[in-house]
Amino acid sequence: MLVPWACAPAGRLSSPWPGPGAVESGLEVKAEERFYSVSGTSASALNLSLSLRGPRHGGRAAHAITVWRLDWSYVPTRRSSTCASGRPRVVVDVVTTLPRWEDLEVASEGLAKDWAIFQERLRRHESGHREIAVRTGRELLSTLGDLRAQDCDRLAQEARRLAQQLASGHQDLKRRFDQATDYGRLLPPR
Repeated sequence: MLVPWACAPAGRLSSPWPGPGAVESGLEVKAEERFYSVSGTSASALNLSLSLRGPRHGGRAAHAITVWRLDWSYVPTRRSSTCASGRPRVVVDVVTTLPRWEDLEVASEGLAKDWAIFQERLRRHESGHREIAVRTGRELLSTLGDLRAQDCDRLAQEARRLAQQLASGHQDLKRRFDQATDYGRLLPPR
């Protein structure tokens, strides 16, 4: 039996992530799937191929991985004696790497069924990481939209500080998600 071993990038993720290229007011999501090849006609050979060819995260092998980054901007706008952030924009760039089995057509029916279950669980787990990325983008967009400071230099400093703080907090959320799902061995809540 194949057991998913994924990583990232707890709890119920409530906000669905928009599809690739989706744009919400000020939020754009760019999502890409990449694949690496695995081979084998037995569960042990396939598991070995997954371990040897899979992506690495924090020095350990994974069967799949989702990485993301946020790009953000705003237009500094003077309002009487303060500076505010106008027209905030956030781009969430998400890349998920998954295995592609080269020997699927010649494998036993049982192993092919196990692979289908394995793939569905991997995708579901990595979808949780995408949701975390999009949630982070939405929170950053909201945070940027509410910023005010005495001058525009202080506004820029505060925007950078808040973005870094938010990103650090969501790294912890990714870690807790992986722990709660045992790195993909347990299904995340729907």
